[in-house]
Amino acid sequence: MARSKSMMPEVICGCLRFEAVHLMMQKMKKTFYSNILKNHPDASWAWVELGALGGGISLNGQYFNQENCFKKALEEDPGNGKAWNNLGVLGGVRDIFQQHFNQQACFQKALEVSECQNAKVWLNLGIVGGGRIHGFTQRECFQKALELDSTLADAWHNLGVGGGGRVHGQRFNAQKCFQKALSLDLKNAKIWNNLGILGGGEVRGQKLTQRVCFQYALELDSEDAKVWYNLGIIGGGCVKDEKFSETACFQKALEFDSQLSDAWYHLGLLGGGEVNDAIFDAEACLLMAVKLDPENFVEITEPPRSECMTMSTSTEVSRESL
Repeated sequence: MARSKSMMPEVICGCLRFEAVHLMMQKMKKTFYSNILKNHPDASWAWVELGALGGGISLNGQYFNQENCFKKALEEDPGNGKAWNNLGVLGGVRDIFQQHFNQQACFQKALEVSECQNAKVWLNLGIVGGGRIHGFTQRECFQKALELDSTLADAWHNLGVGGGGRVHGQRFNAQKCFQKALSLDLKNAKIWNNLGILGGGEVRGQKLTQRVCFQYALELDSEDAKVWYNLGIIGGGCVKDEKFSETACFQKALEFDSQLSDAWYHLGLLGGGEVNDAIFDAEACLLMAVKLDPENFVEITEPPRSECMTMSTSTEVSRESL
């Protein structure tokens, strides 16, 4: 123990040194692209690179933030697909070419102008709902992304949430999509939860039960109320070497989301419990369920539900600039 304590300052110093080097490299790159643009202000590619670094420079008396860098890139070259994608990642742009482009429109423009179709742009377009103008559904966008790059875990995940699809002519159901996603990214709690909802499955040659999937999800994100609920539904489990009963799981779920009517309902059926330092008996829990969801809990004496919560989706576009 004494040895590990003595090593802590070294670890902290190492992290600080890494951060300092990273910041220095970022500053050097910004200076490099700034110097290029001083002499070649029409270099669209350099504006994109500067924007990907966060912008935040003054050039010829004008300040350019990240968005302005991408806009400047498009003013110099309207066919710069990377600039269109990165503006979509930022949420869209209101005033370019006297038009407003939302996220969806930016990603569609990126795909229209770019000769080499980019998998991450197709992924982003799928996440924001697909390309309505050109008739690409969300599923088709995720399938297109995976045909271009089958290593995109988020694309497999989202394709699974939508029920699965075809990639390179092969059919993948939702479970196989989640298994593919986890083979590429073991650190995604949402995917573990979704595989658990489907009963578990094989990941990297190892067969994992539903319970193990929920436990892995909570080890990665211990504040996800719906996963605590799901673990409670199947009788509880062990998270970070600590055992949690059904009651304890529903209590944890409500600790992080007190609006979860199903958790109140099941906690009530188990006799009640403690939520955020307050004691609720069985009747109080059931009444809370009815109050929060009167349409589904008209009769508090109905048989208990056993379904897991709905699947989690990847709602954020890829933050990686192209």
